[in-house]
Parts: sequence; structure tokens; C-alpha cells
Amino acid sequence: VSCPLVLDGQDLKLLSIKIDGKELK
Repeated sequence: VSCPLVLDGQDLKLLSIKIDGKELK
């Protein structure tokens, strides 16, 4: 996953959720 390093805490959470798939909503 290619993403900028300007991600905030919220963005990081969303990214993690995306990586995990539907593990978290």
C-alpha cells in the first residue's frame, strides 16, 4: 500500500482497517 507520510491518527486507523479488510468497521 503506497501512502503519504502525512497521515493523521484518524487516517492511520482507516488505513489499518483497510489493510485488515472487514476485520474492523
